[in-house]
Amino acid sequence: MSDALGKLVPLMRQCDIDTREILGTGAATMLAHWHEYEADLGRLVKFIHDRIYSEKRVNGWTLEHNNRMSLERIVAFHCPELFNPSEIRRALETLGK
Repeated sequence: MSDALGKLVPLMRQCDIDTREILGTGAATMLAHWHEYEADLGRLVKFIHDRIYSEKRVNGWTLEHNNRMSLERIVAFHCPELFNPSEIRRALETLGK
């Protein structure tokens, strides 16, 4: 496993747990598809990209305001080296930063 993937996968696991606890099973079920890509960094980054550009921006905001791990927090603060400036900007906007 690459260093980047080794960093990203545990963050995604925490996001998965926090999503289920704060947002419920509907949102968690949609996010759970990340497991299909957990061995492929490029595909996992693309999955995250697609989710942060979805219409459900309230999910990231809600997780952030409950001090939980969101995809947006992963993009903007934990793994910005994996994302482009527009993705980071989108994540920060969603988080209200």
